[in-house]
Amino acid sequence: MNKQRRAISIVSITLALIVMTTLMIGTIAFAAPTSDMLVMDNADMLTRDGVAKIENALYQIYEQTNIEYAIYLAPSLDGKTIEEASLEAGRKLGIGDKEDNTGLLIYVALADREFRMEVGYGLEGVIPDSQAKKIIDCMTSYFKNGNYADGLLAA
Repeated sequence: MNKQRRAISIVSITLALIVMTTLMIGTIAFAAPTSDMLVMDNADMLTRDGVAKIENALYQIYEQTNIEYAIYLAPSLDGKTIEEASLEAGRKLGIGDKEDNTGLLIYVALADREFRMEVGYGLEGVIPDSQAKKIIDCMTSYFKNGNYADGLLAA
């Protein structure tokens, strides 16, 4: 009976290690974004339909350009500056290719009525500060009317 339990334990441990290794390798292999991880609505600003439309648009950008473009919606800045909060979110999410630094992030703090676009260094030639400002400015009129999804889509 002890030999049987020991064999079952060894098989169980082996299977657990195989499953853990497969999951770890799978996580590494699928590092590129999927369409359902491009919008983080922590402020409940968007409807499901709005999230789906934005995620689809951002994923199309990724498919065509290999640029990871994400939206992070926060209830507030929690005492941080918009710059601090957006940089922290971008680093936490790991947006963009680490070597090329080609990530884009729009960060919105609802209660503070502030938003910002973070442009990876690898995209600064393509999207200089003046262009980033135009992209951000196009959202303002939509946001004033509470139409967040269309504002983000316009950007």
